[in-house]
Parts: sequence; C-alpha cells; structure tokens
Amino acid sequence: MSLAPGVVMKGNIVAYNDFISMSAGDSLEGRALSINGAIGVTSIVARTPLACLAPILTGPSNPDLLSTECFVLFSAIGPVTNAGITTVTGDVGTNSGSTLGFNPLFVTGNIHPVPDAVTAQTATDFTTVYNNLNGLPYDIELLYPAQFGNNLVLTPHVYLMNSAVTFTDSLYLNAQNNPDAVFVIKVNGAFGTSTYSNVILMNGAQAKNVYWVINGAISINDYSIFNGSIISQGAIDLLTGVGAVNTFAIDAIMPTSCAPFTITEPMDTLACDGSIATFTVYAEGIGLTYQWRKGNVNLIDGGNISGAATATLTINPATILDAANDYNVIITGLFAPADTSLNVTLTIETAPVINVQPLSQTICEGDSVTFQVTSSGNGLSYQWRLGNVNIIDNASISGSTTSQLTIDPAQLTDAALNYNVIISNVCLNDTSNFVSLTVNALPLAVPTSNSPICAGSPINLFAQTVVGGTYAWTGPVAFTSTSQNPIISTTTLSNAGYYALIVTNGTCTSLSDSVEVVLTVCPSDLSVVKTASSMEPMMGEEITFTIVATNNGPSAATGVSVTDLLESGYAYVSSTTTQGTYVPATGVWTIGNMANGANETMTITAIVTHTGFYENTATISSTSTDDNSLNNISIVEPLPFDFFIPEGFSPNDDGVNDLFVIRGISHFPENNIVIFNRWGNKVFEASPYQSTWDGKSTNNLQIGGEDLPVGTYFYVLELGDGSDFYKGTIYLNN
Repeated sequence: MSLAPGVVMKGNIVAYNDFISMSAGDSLEGRALSINGAIGVTSIVARTPLACLAPILTGPSNPDLLSTECFVLFSAIGPVTNAGITTVTGDVGTNSGSTLGFNPLFVTGNIHPVPDAVTAQTATDFTTVYNNLNGLPYDIELLYPAQFGNNLVLTPHVYLMNSAVTFTDSLYLNAQNNPDAVFVIKVNGAFGTSTYSNVILMNGAQAKNVYWVINGAISINDYSIFNGSIISQGAIDLLTGVGAVNTFAIDAIMPTSCAPFTITEPMDTLACDGSIATFTVYAEGIGLTYQWRKGNVNLIDGGNISGAATATLTINPATILDAANDYNVIITGLFAPADTSLNVTLTIETAPVINVQPLSQTICEGDSVTFQVTSSGNGLSYQWRLGNVNIIDNASISGSTTSQLTIDPAQLTDAALNYNVIISNVCLNDTSNFVSLTVNALPLAVPTSNSPICAGSPINLFAQTVVGGTYAWTGPVAFTSTSQNPIISTTTLSNAGYYALIVTNGTCTSLSDSVEVVLTVCPSDLSVVKTASSMEPMMGEEITFTIVATNNGPSAATGVSVTDLLESGYAYVSSTTTQGTYVPATGVWTIGNMANGANETMTITAIVTHTGFYENTATISSTSTDDNSLNNISIVEPLPFDFFIPEGFSPNDDGVNDLFVIRGISHFPENNIVIFNRWGNKVFEASPYQSTWDGKSTNNLQIGGEDLPVGTYFYVLELGDGSDFYKGTIYLNN
C-alpha cells in the first residue's frame, strides 16, 4: 500500500504480504501493521488512536471576554482599516485612531469610526482578557513552529510556541465530542499563514472556545479560513503595522453577539377562557430589557397582565378579549440593534357548540350512509359512538374521529338507535343527540335460465318472485326487459353471455348475480319444396312455381340460399320472395339466416315455351351443418302441351285434314264448342269436343244433305277451365 504526499489517514492499515509506504506530509491517526512486508515512512505524523477509556479533555477554563465579546475586529492602540468588499458580523472599532473602509451594507453590527465610551471600556477589558490568557501555564510546547499546520491535529490544551510561526496547510482542532472544550495557542513571535490555510473544527469544536494569544505581528494570507479569537499586542494584517488591524476583502464572523439575539422565539399559545396564558422568550446579549406588545402597543402590568417587562408575559385570567395574533416582544441591550420577536397568537378556547345535530338515516343494505355534525369552536376533536362505545375506523367505517362518520357499505348489523358523537377541545366537550340508522334488507331474486340451448332456440329467463317487486333484465346484444320471466325467441350465438337482474321492491334495489346463458351450434335441418301451378301447362301460357324453404331445427341456420335456375323450356317473367333476393341470371335465391321453425317462400312466374327442357330443380344449402340432406332438393317436371286451333280443313276423304283437329283439346275435358254458318245458324256442337268434326252438319239444317258446303264458318270454344272463350273462323274446303 502506498500513500501519496499530504494524505490524512485515519484508521488501522493491515497488510499481509505487501509493504506499506507513507510519503512526506502524511498524517496517520491509527496504526500501520504488516505481517510479511516492509514499512517505509518519510516525514510523517503518526499516532495511535485515542483509546475507548481515554479521559475527556476540556482544556483550560473559558475566559470572560467582557465587552470585547461584542467586537469582531478591535484595536486598543491603532487604526482598523479595510480595503475591498469585506463582510463582517459583529462590531468593528478602535480606541486609538480611526475605523475606515467598512461598508455599512456589509456589516451586521456597529461601526465605531472614532474612539468612544464603548471602545474605551473595551480597551480596558481587552487588557484584562489578554493578561488572563497570557498568564495561563502551557500544557504542551510545540517545538517546530516553522512547520506548524501540515494537517496537525490538536486536542483541548494550552499550547506554546516560543518563536515565529509559519502556519501551512491545515490545522485540525479536535474537541473529542465535547462542545465546551477550550483551545489556547500561545505564540511568542510573529504569526503568518500560507494562502488557503485552514483552521478546521472537528468533533464538536467551536470557534468561540479557540484563542490565539500572539505576541507579535499577525498576517493571515489570502483565501484562508481562520477560526477563533486572535488576542494580540501586535499589528494584525488580515491581508496587508504597530497595533493596527488591516483587512482586505475578508469574511469576519464573531462567535457570539453582544447585541440582543433571540435564541428561542415565543410560541403560539392556546388557553381556555378564564385560565392562565403565558408567552416566554429566551435571548442572549448584554444588559437585556424586555417590552411585550400587542401589535405596536406596549403592554403594561396591571389587571390581568404581569411580566410585561420580563422574558415571560403572563395573562391571568385570559379571556376572549385577550385573543390576538400579534403578541411580540422587543429585546433591548447595551449594544444595538434591538431584536423584535416574531408575532405569536393567543387563542382563547371556548366550549364546543353543536350548530347542526346529526340526522337519523334510513338506507338499503349495501348502501353508503353518512352521519354529519356541524359545530363551532377551536381545536375541536370528534369521537363517534354507539351508545357509550367508541366507533373505530375499519374496512367499512371511516371518519370516526371527524365531523362526518361514513359507513360504506352498511350491513343489517349496523342498524342501531343510538349513534352519537362527542365533540371536545382542550377545555370542554359536548355530546350530540342520539340518532338512528335503519337498514332495509335487499330484495332477493336468484336468476336462472334454460341454458344451455341451441342457437336459434328461445332463451327462457326466470326470476324468483319478490313481493311488490319490479324487474329489469340486461344482457348481451342490447337486451332489456321488465318481465319477471322474459323470453328471447330468436337467438344467435351473439345472444350468449351473462344476463343480470335488477330487482326493486319499492324500497330497495338489488343487482343480483348474473346468470350465464350458453348457446351451442346445433345441426339444423333445411328442406325445400317446389310446386308448379300446373303440371300440364299449355305451351305459350304462363306457369307459376312456388318454392318453400324451411328450417326444421333444432338450431338456427346461417347463410341460407336456394338455387333454382329455370330450364330452357321456360322464359322468366317475374319473381317474389318473403325474405332475401333472387337473381334470375344465376338462379340463386339468397335468404340469409333462418331461425328454428322459420320458413320463407319464393314464387317464379314464367312462360312455357314450345321447345326445351321442362324438369326444374330447387336445391337448398347453408353455411351451417345440415344433418339431413335428403330433403335439400325438390324437382318438379310439368308436361306442357301444344294447344292449337286450325283455321281450316278439307274433309274430302283423301286422308289429309279430313277432320277439324284442335291440338291439346284433350287437356280440357270440360270443353264445349259450337260452330255457326255465315247466317248464324248452328251447324255443329260438341261437349266435350274430341277433334271429330268431319265437315258435316249435326243439326239437320243443311239443304242438300249433311255435308256442308265450302265456305267460312264461325266457332265459339269454351275450354271449361274458367278461361276466356275462344272465337274465330274456319274455312271448310272440299
């Protein structure tokens, strides 16, 4: 281990297998110990640490500084001058010459520019102080004044150096935790310091207990920090001759002040009406006198006032008229300035007064309830009670020691008739009226449901009956109901979740536990049925197809569509749907979702053409599971026929057009036809007509036989199906 020059080390250095090296100017309070290594030192100061049982050192008795205690800079036989900005706390003056160069703005104390009665007394007292200190026998002689300082540590003693002193670096004054320890350092010769010299106080050492008795000129160099009182009969240069004190831009603070200085301010006082109130101040200074005031008005002993000119003011008895917030005391001494204490308050306490009593309360179980009292008075404290038992704050009770007691949540067991509060201050107390708390029980209704259910099936909710109860259900997908047992008839998976029930019985309202409704995707059974308005339609006429889509359950179906593309034997005319849309070009009827048991219908109107395919198929499908595919297809195949009435025929027995044949007439078994000649005579009638007329008259009206002559004939055909009559002409050509 190696220490650089000028190191201050405290403690025990223990090395095992290495050397210990200490350099010039090092200071060690402790021990340097090595087991297997060398120890080398050069110009150091080393000492063992103080033992635990070492006696507490006090040094000599503290001398009485008399009036010199008031001065931070004083010369009895020479001027006191300053250059630069020097700050001073304490008095400055001389008893011979002048005091020059001090700016009053930077001096906290009195400047005595020329000798006066105060400096004359101080000069006399100074001689006494000097003689007392100089006459003290020394305990320790320091034999190397030229190297004074250098981190030297001194304990409380009287020290002597018998030649000029050069103070270098730092000096430690160790009071060993005794704040009353005194250090006296006597120098028979001149005293000078290096720049940045420091007198360092440690372990309770105080500047007021350090005395430098120097019989020679004194020069404290730049940037030094010097602690203690310099007592000298030579010149003092705090940086720059016989008996003069010169300063240059220093900070000088005396350890204590002679002017009045308040150590302990008076304190605000609270007294009961009619009792004793006192204010006390503690101050230091010389020749102190006191004057207590209320605001700026001096108090005078008499009546209930005593001690108005002492450190303790007594008001006995104190009444409400004595209350004020501006009591203070002016402390005056032989040395200015006087000190005025802080303003303090006298509060006169009166008995508490309840202005507004707490009120009885009626609430529902689980609600929050508050009892409140309004009172006047100072320093009030509160204690809420049940009867004579104090209430204590807990998880549900708060404010038991305030003006407002809160119970949240309130239980049935909190009901009572004797809630009250005691209001107290330092003088008296008052008790409120007893008030009651009524706690009504909540209405109880346990909710249930038919869960679990298939999506598409109705949700049935149930609630227990509450006498005089009203119900409010809430749930997913904006469900609300005021029924005791509501039903949601059409459901999807989005209806699953928690349904809550709020029950009110006219007095209280409760939010019950929620009931969970679980919906599952169950298979659905979709079916489609297609029918035609006629299974034997007439070509060229309209036919209507009806397609019925049904969800047979048990679950709702999603994404339902029906495919029904007209075959080539039909020409699309129009369509209608009860749900969704139909696109003729693709033949897709998009229905969407279908609840359990729902059915939707579509009609398609078309014209039966003379050629093409006539079998038509409807197929139902969905995005849901369908366990029964057998009913997903419906086929209908009408058999269209050609109905045609010719405009003529030639019944000449040549085997061609010998009969008046109406194609498709057999599809109208209830038909009736009547044929007239041009004179309006009926020549043929048949019911039903079966394409058998061969040009002969059946009414025996023909002259010349049954064969009718060539010519134009008129017919009226009734098909017997409720349709309009067919009327036209027939040309008969033999």
